[in-house]
Amino acid sequence: RHAKFDQLNQKYGEELTKFLEQESSHSLALEMPKRQRLLRLMERFNGNWDDVRKSLKRMNSRHQNKEQLQEQYAQQVVELEQDGLNVKCPCVYRLLQKYDGDVTKVREQMKHRLDKKSDFEKLEKEYEEQLKQLELDGVHVKNKRFVVRRLKESNGQLDMVKRFLLEKQERGQRKAEKKRDHSSPKEGEEQGCRKERKIRTANMSIENLDHLKQLRAADIHGNPMKILKIFHEECNDSVELTAEICRQHKEQRKRDQKERLKKHELLKETQQAYLAITTQQDWPLDIEQVYLDGNNMMFVIDSLRRLCLNRHGKQAEHAIGQIASAWNEKMLIPHINLIYDSTKQLETIGTVIVQSAQPKYKTTDDMLVDLTKQNHGRNEHTVVVTSDRALAAQLKNEGCQLIKPYHWFAHCVMVLTPDLIKQDPIEIDTSVERAPTARKCEHNKKGKIHYDFDELVKRVGNICI
Repeated sequence: RHAKFDQLNQKYGEELTKFLEQESSHSLALEMPKRQRLLRLMERFNGNWDDVRKSLKRMNSRHQNKEQLQEQYAQQVVELEQDGLNVKCPCVYRLLQKYDGDVTKVREQMKHRLDKKSDFEKLEKEYEEQLKQLELDGVHVKNKRFVVRRLKESNGQLDMVKRFLLEKQERGQRKAEKKRDHSSPKEGEEQGCRKERKIRTANMSIENLDHLKQLRAADIHGNPMKILKIFHEECNDSVELTAEICRQHKEQRKRDQKERLKKHELLKETQQAYLAITTQQDWPLDIEQVYLDGNNMMFVIDSLRRLCLNRHGKQAEHAIGQIASAWNEKMLIPHINLIYDSTKQLETIGTVIVQSAQPKYKTTDDMLVDLTKQNHGRNEHTVVVTSDRALAAQLKNEGCQLIKPYHWFAHCVMVLTPDLIKQDPIEIDTSVERAPTARKCEHNKKGKIHYDFDELVKRVGNICI
């Protein structure tokens, strides 16, 4: 350790002394760590003073935050200490901050951790001989807790755990070798990028380099070529105007990012709003209106997709109408509408009303949104079958219930042709040999359900595949 310290001191000692002299009047000097710690930071950041300053600021902010938490939760810490808990543990203040000072919840969490620790100590004593034997056999035990759990799962069978650990070590070695192989070209690429940056900087005029220094001093960072372009072409060589435009660009990027996040969250909520139809009884009750997004449903089943791609879209439209009519004869829903973007087959098929969005509306989406707005207040008894996520987000806000076309066709099979439902046999591996590596979920596998949709189209839709 002393040799390492001397080596770092020789490499970064002079620079560190200059740094300390510069920072003597700075706020960082009040809480500057020891010289050895600073040398380690220098080594970590390859002598980059900006990164060292940022790291010191983060360190000081953590210390200040800890002091604030100590003042804020002083009473709660005293209560925990009276209960015999170790309040010097760093997790105490994190838990108090997480649970807003709720001592009961923090006490439960800490006692739970203590129970886990005591259980581990018992297991460690129980399998003490096996652990010693593994060390004698040359097996590197890096995580003792992990090994003890494997011993418990295998009922103390040492050979099985030993084989598992050796395989794990081999996988780790292969992964490390692969990482080393891939890391070398990346280092070369980084060096190439540095050379390109140096060449670009070297090709700059002295005047542009001076401008760039002024912009950097004004806290304007980013691609130097882009910044200089804004500086010369848009701001007429004004540093203040360049700073303002760069700030506006940054705010615009933040706004765009927030909009994207909101959109992703909305789509995620919409995805969760879809009803899952796994059994015949999963269909919602008291439904008075069903809207089928025809264009969205034509590419779910292979046979219908082939008809559309081979320019037989009319047959596919008629087949969907026939299936919907036969399904509604069993379900007895008062109103069911099958809507396409543009179709000339507008005759009613049984109880199913076929409609075309054009020419009144541009697309089926616009028509469905308008219809649900007109039926506002009754949409809780309305089901829309579509997989269009943007449309589903709008319909969800109107209070409609949503079902994906795949689940609707699956319900048609359940109601009309239950003999077309096939289920894979459940595979359960109960062999003792896989005990250490097997996960719990492997014993709870459910057989996958298959629906023969093509046969449904052939029988009910009267289409020869």
